[in-house]
Amino acid sequence: MNSTQKLNYTKGNQDSTMTMNQKIAKEYLDQYGQLLYDLEYLKDRLDEQRAKATGIKSYLDIPRGKKGDQDIPLEGSHDRDPQARERLLDVLLWQSIEYENRMKEAQLLASEIEDFITENMDGVKRIILQYRYVKQYRYEKIAVILHYSYQHIKRLHWEALEELGEKMSHDEP
Repeated sequence: MNSTQKLNYTKGNQDSTMTMNQKIAKEYLDQYGQLLYDLEYLKDRLDEQRAKATGIKSYLDIPRGKKGDQDIPLEGSHDRDPQARERLLDVLLWQSIEYENRMKEAQLLASEIEDFITENMDGVKRIILQYRYVKQYRYEKIAVILHYSYQHIKRLHWEALEELGEKMSHDEP
């Protein structure tokens, strides 16, 4: 199938026809929205991990005494394994590091998508793609902001996807 052949694309109840170039561009740009959700999720998980680690760390800071061979809190906790909390803290710290790394990867890909739009599109089409994929605005809001009709924004959006997809197709090895 060549890049100008049309594909049926269904989203919700909306049925429209896409070229292969549009599909390629749209799939690439749609990653940005997923990245926003991923970043929010990872940020929440990281905050949770830090809160847990802070609670554990404050427990570990309790003054300790000796009872036989064991180091125990003076405040009378009856943990059977005094190292359990330290191990849990280690696990939480490693998970936090993993979440931070995944956040950095997502931010890098998001930045690459933003740069790709900026470097490959000009004028109002670039702005429409930025509003649609980076800001996650609906066509109606973009139309109000740019003072164009809803239909004109949709048409320019599909033209921009076609141009972007064509550039992406030519850049592939």
